[in-house]
Amino acid sequence: MSLGSWLRDYVYVPLGGNRGGGIRTYANVMITWLLCGLWHGAAWTYVAWGGLNGLYICIERAIGIGRGDPPAAQTAAQWGIRVARSVVAFHLIVTTFIVFPAPSFGHIVEYVRGLLVFDHMLDVGIIPILAAIAVFSIDIPQNASGDHTVFLRLPWWVQSPVYAVLCLAMMLFGDREIPFIYFQF
Repeated sequence: MSLGSWLRDYVYVPLGGNRGGGIRTYANVMITWLLCGLWHGAAWTYVAWGGLNGLYICIERAIGIGRGDPPAAQTAAQWGIRVARSVVAFHLIVTTFIVFPAPSFGHIVEYVRGLLVFDHMLDVGIIPILAAIAVFSIDIPQNASGDHTVFLRLPWWVQSPVYAVLCLAMMLFGDREIPFIYFQF
């Protein structure tokens, strides 16, 4: 059983899941994600990580992201919005991984300040991150027929080697060693 399924089955569903109306559903999502953060460590940064993820899910539910036409039935404007949402979601999730391993909130502020200086962006691998966004979050429009655009999603056997090469490049050409997060426990 994974942590996600355990949290769903033993925390979110017993709290009422999404059956209690809007406010109750948002509270259940937040409680579940805050507990997920606390499970990872007894520090406020872990709780903040869980809170950020819960907040993102609540916002997603509130504005209705993920509902609507399937990708093949989208217009070019809808496709552009979908790509923009994917890029924003990617950056929000990556931002939570700045919070997750930080020893304190002061370290988070210093790290974000360093990211905002362009000279440091190449040190943290911005080029591989942008390439990963292109490979994993964007459906490639092939042609337009009437109101529909036909999309090509790269198959897993193309995505996986590209991802492996990007990870290898970050490990080989990065200027510092980043240990696997769970080796710290």
